[in-house]
Amino acid sequence: MIELADLPALYGGMPVFVAVVAADRRVLYFNQAAGALFDLSVGEPMPELPEETEALPQARADGAVTFNVLWKGDWHQVTRFDLLAAGKTALVFAGLDYAEVKRSEENLIAEVLRDPMTGIFNQKAGLYYLQKFAGQLSDDNYKFTVCYMDIENLKALNDQFGTEAGDECIQTVARIISSSIRQTDVYARMGGDEFMLIFPKCPYRVVENIMETVERKLEVVNAALEANEDKASQLRYGISYGILEVHEGMDPNPEKIVRAVEKEMQYMRDEGL
Repeated sequence: MIELADLPALYGGMPVFVAVVAADRRVLYFNQAAGALFDLSVGEPMPELPEETEALPQARADGAVTFNVLWKGDWHQVTRFDLLAAGKTALVFAGLDYAEVKRSEENLIAEVLRDPMTGIFNQKAGLYYLQKFAGQLSDDNYKFTVCYMDIENLKALNDQFGTEAGDECIQTVARIISSSIRQTDVYARMGGDEFMLIFPKCPYRVVENIMETVERKLEVVNAALEANEDKASQLRYGISYGILEVHEGMDPNPEKIVRAVEKEMQYMRDEGL
């Protein structure tokens, strides 16, 4: 059993707001963040949280419930759970400003699903979205197009000019492609010099035009590199790629789709296209 005197040590230093209330909603304890947000006083009733009964709560296995609350013009994510305090069952309200929650989610996404060098999606995210789009192939006339691409001669560039030059090449190519695709398209670094682009509801020919635009932009970069007397005619950025339109009737297995579009890339490279 927790005594009231223990509550400041438990919750006082938390970077979230915490309020502990009795069954009749009288406030037993609150930390500074909760007091400032809800204008609380010990012994006074905890105000009713307006969205508490309207929001769709998410119950956890331990009995805690999480819901969103609109309070003083801002959204907050609140978790409510039981606590045995001073011999009586009390309720604990703990939560974060929803903007802080979103920042935490974005940081988590950046850490788990983003490639740290380029800021685009990583292989895990790329395969997730590929599976997601492949799962929609049974919908009427749904299709998407995949482009698999690698950077030409990256190893030679690293050997001749150092890994910093190689990293700069990867980042430059990533920026050019990011600026050339739609916000709804998915762009992922699959590892090393390999990348995958997924274009939902986009036909082969449109993707072909996009990649031709990317190549023209790279030629502009190469012209600037060639003007550098120290690296004239030695440092060039190039890409090889294959394109595959995926539609109903094709095997939706993501790994098979990747292998198929890799074969397209190898064919285009062998043919010098």
